[in-house]
Order: sequence, then structure tokens, then C-alpha cells
Amino acid sequence: MYEEHTTSGHRWRRLYCAHCGRWVDIPILCSDRFCFACSRVRAAKIRKRLRYILGSVPLKPGYFPAVITLSIPNSPDLAQQVKDLISSFRRLRQSRVWPEYVSGGATIIEIKKNPTGWHAHIHAFVMMRYFPWKKLNKAWGRASGGSQCYITKVSIKAALGYVTKYVTKTDLPPEDRAEASDCLKRYRLFQRFGAWHHVRIPRLMCDMLCRECGKSDWVFYVYDRHRVFSARGT
Repeated sequence: MYEEHTTSGHRWRRLYCAHCGRWVDIPILCSDRFCFACSRVRAAKIRKRLRYILGSVPLKPGYFPAVITLSIPNSPDLAQQVKDLISSFRRLRQSRVWPEYVSGGATIIEIKKNPTGWHAHIHAFVMMRYFPWKKLNKAWGRASGGSQCYITKVSIKAALGYVTKYVTKTDLPPEDRAEASDCLKRYRLFQRFGAWHHVRIPRLMCDMLCRECGKSDWVFYVYDRHRVFSARGT
């Protein structure tokens, strides 16, 4: 078996530094998209990918990072709402106006619930030039059937912070998390488009540094009745 343990209802794997022996516990990802322990790991991986993309795709003159928030009317049917939201965003990207202002980016879906039903919306982290809000609002209205949109200019550092904020949000009531988590299983948390879609992200090595020796070489152990095996990586 793997060297694993369960704490507070969550399963963890213990890793050991191959140089000094210091250990650290890493959560074993579960199927709950709103699990705080798993969300922190997912957010770290997404930040790493985002940093690699930002370092690989040159910024066009006149372009800057921004967050575009897109929403559609609330609905009691979350699965259908998320499906409609994604289809609407696809139509927006296929419109003539979108590629004139946006070179590429990535999306994260956020879900909330209020008295009028489910409220699913997209946060798109984009590289764009000045995009008149009225023009974007009109294009999004045609793509979605009439909804709301917002544009927020951000720094690269703030964009990375947005990723952490939305991926790790667990503010849905416990009775609603199961339905929302089951719905999101069909979709990627971090979806790239435009110029970012074509960036080949290599399988990056673990960059978690040991607090004792500063190395990033980790092992975990697998036991059977007769032998002990070690495996490197996370």
C-alpha cells in the first residue's frame, strides 16, 4: 500500500525529501470540486501553467492583461445553465469582434446560488487591447441572448491572485456543493483559448522546495508484505 493517512475526513500522501528526510503531507485529490485541500493543489498547478504561458507568449504592443466576467440569467437548472454559458462563450469567441481585441486567454467557471436560482459565470483571463465595453456587451448579448459583462484591467500578479481566489472558493452551502461539484466534473477548471491554446506546456517537475535543505526531490514509499519500494515525484 502507499504510505497514506486520513485526517479530518480527507486522504493524504506523505512525501519525504530525498536529501534530508523531512516529510510533508500532500492531499490525494478527491472528486469534490469544492474541497479546500484539493483546491489549493489545483490552484498551485494552474498558477504554474499560467506563469509558463505568460512567459512563453509575447505580449503584443498595446495589449494588456485583464479579466472579463461574463454571466447569463439565473436558472434553477444548473447543468443546463453551465452548458448554455459555455456555448455562449464559444459563440462570442467565434464572432468577428472578439479576435479584433483579444489575442488569447483562459477561463474559470464560478458558481453561486441565490434566491432566484443558480448563478454560473465565466472569469476570462485575457490579453487584450482596449475593448469598448458597449461593443463587448453587444457582442455578448448576441452570443448569449442578453446578459451582463464586465472588464477589469489587472496586473500579471493580480491575475495569478484571481486564479487562486476563484479556484479555492468554497462558499457554497454544504447542501448545494454536491450538485455543483457533480455538474463541474464534465468541464475543465482551467480552459485555454486563442493564442494560449497552442502553447505546449511541458510536464513540469515539482517545484515545491524542502524547507530544511531547499531541494525539490521528493519520494513516497509503497509497501507490500516483503519489500519497500520508493517512487519519486508528487
